Amino acid sequence: MFTEANERLLRLADRGPAANDHYKLIHLHIPKTAGVSFLALFKRCFEDPLHLPWNAGGPTWKKTIQGGRTPRFTTGHIRFREIFFGPIVSTKPLLIMSIVRDPLARAISDYNYMRSSRHPLNAEFYASAPDVDTYIRQRTEQRNLQAQWLCGFNNDIEAVKGAVSRHFVGLAPLDRIDPYVLQLQRAFVDREPAELERRNELQEILHGEKVSPSDVSPDVLKAFQAANDLDQMIYDQSMECWDKVFGG
Repeated sequence: MFTEANERLLRLADRGPAANDHYKLIHLHIPKTAGVSFLALFKRCFEDPLHLPWNAGGPTWKKTIQGGRTPRFTTGHIRFREIFFGPIVSTKPLLIMSIVRDPLARAISDYNYMRSSRHPLNAEFYASAPDVDTYIRQRTEQRNLQAQWLCGFNNDIEAVKGAVSRHFVGLAPLDRIDPYVLQLQRAFVDREPAELERRNELQEILHGEKVSPSDVSPDVLKAFQAANDLDQMIYDQSMECWDKVFGG
């Protein structure tokens, strides 16, 4: 499903950064997929990177492009449809990098984070979701969020495949983030590759206890899995296609 995007990354990595400096890169940061760690590494690799604000990624990107600037490296919470809002004002081709995660693990991580000291609205969030089952029920109503980020649709696997095949330079599961950033550095960074440093680690949870997938009730879990079958397929296929091209 995603082999073409991974093979593109492998070809570019084998060519090296000098042959790839005509590409512009944008990190499509799906929430809770180690984006802060990703940014911390790559902002040291490129001059004047653009970090989109978490609550205005699309509008900031659009304003930047319409103002005549296309940064070499951009990262932030921006969806596929927001990237390609119209003609890109650049003579250089644009490639997207992104990471996906097991949908339940991603939801659990989000629930822990939203109740922690890192989130400014932790009290308000906890009032709306005082237990993990309540939150997972809420997330069940928002089907296949990662698919929406990747292509704009939450029910069309062909749309996901088409977007990733045409526009992405690799698509890695979170479990393969370390080899992914290594290959990206081989392709685009003219220096010795650096290791990824884990950032944004969970801090003190102010409301309730830290939860895990085993804390979700069976009936709530079943409904969540049914509603996120496409996201689960994307995650599973990203692992299979990554290991096919780069090895496990």
